[in-house]
Amino acid sequence: MDYIYRKKKIKNHIYVWLCRKGVFLLKIYYKFNNKLYTDLRSLKLDSFSKINKDFFVLQIGANDGFDNDPIHKFIMKYNWNGVLVEPQKDVFDNYLTKTYSCFEGIKCLNAALSLKIGFQKMYSISFSNDRWATGLSRFDKESFKEIIDNGYIKNQAILQGVALPKSVEEYIKEVDVETVNFDYIINEYKISKINFLQIDAEGYDFEILKMFPFEKFKPNFINLEYAHFDEETKKQCHILLKKNNYTFREVDYDLFCVLND
Repeated sequence: MDYIYRKKKIKNHIYVWLCRKGVFLLKIYYKFNNKLYTDLRSLKLDSFSKINKDFFVLQIGANDGFDNDPIHKFIMKYNWNGVLVEPQKDVFDNYLTKTYSCFEGIKCLNAALSLKIGFQKMYSISFSNDRWATGLSRFDKESFKEIIDNGYIKNQAILQGVALPKSVEEYIKEVDVETVNFDYIINEYKISKINFLQIDAEGYDFEILKMFPFEKFKPNFINLEYAHFDEETKKQCHILLKKNNYTFREVDYDLFCVLND
């Protein structure tokens, strides 16, 4: 099974190369492949983008910028403008910045979202930088241990053909990452509107949503990873969204929200 992972890794490297050297080919692909825009979220965003040419997205947790990314095809198709935030330096340098090197309207920020500007410990897998591994990085060490305990990381490593560290304690790598708040991003990039707020923060999504300055901005759309929420968190999330005049629906593992007219 490790052949599948090697094949995907090669495919990802080729894709990043295309983003830098053959982006016109990708633009053609995303423009004319209508099968990519059939789910509710894609239909809403596609329809809105056709009318609103100056579309602005703020993404928290961008990772590599393309793998399982709900906004990538729209940036390719419609040249969205925006700020993409990703705390993991290796992913940021080797993938995200290269994915969007040809897009002047896309700014990439190597940081994490927090209430305060400073630094915070992030926990990630020590023995792999592949997409499945970097997508598990988080600030909560206990939730990271839960993923180890349920066997998910071990199973993925076996499938990938990667040797596991001798002890479970060595699975986790601690890294200090820079943190910024929403005010910093808004002021630094002189943001005057946000059409789409995209959040993928491995269980920290609702905490980030609570930080968002709804008194200043009401994005037309919000999308956040929803699968990690317990019932109480879901309830509180719904209350916050309704308070700010959003309707919402589950789409795959996410909650897609639309601002009411």
